[in-house]
Amino acid sequence: MQTSPLSSETSYPMQHGSMARLWKQVASATAVLFSLFLVASAASSGIVELKSSTSSIVDFSPASFEAKATAKFFYSIDNELKYSDQIDPHAPTLTRGPITNFPCFA
Repeated sequence: MQTSPLSSETSYPMQHGSMARLWKQVASATAVLFSLFLVASAASSGIVELKSSTSSIVDFSPASFEAKATAKFFYSIDNELKYSDQIDPHAPTLTRGPITNFPCFA
C-alpha cells in the first residue's frame, strides 16, 4: 500500500482495465440519458403540436365532377383492356388477360 503525499488516506493502485471499464460505464450512461432526452423532447413536441393544430376547414363537402379527355385512350383495369374518354370500370372491355405480340416502339 502507498500513502498519498497530499493526504493521510491510503491509496490503492488501479487494477488493470478498471479505468477503461469506468469510461465505458460513463459513456453508456451518457448515451442512455441522451436517448431519454431525445425521446422526451420528441414526445413533448408531438403533444404540443397535437394540441395547437385545429382544423380550419369550415362546412367542407366534397365536390363531384366528371373528368373526360378530349379523345379516347386505352387503359387497363386489372386484366381488362378498355377504350374510353374517361376511366370507367363499367366501360366495355375489349379483351381480358395478358396482351401478347404487342409491338414496342422505341
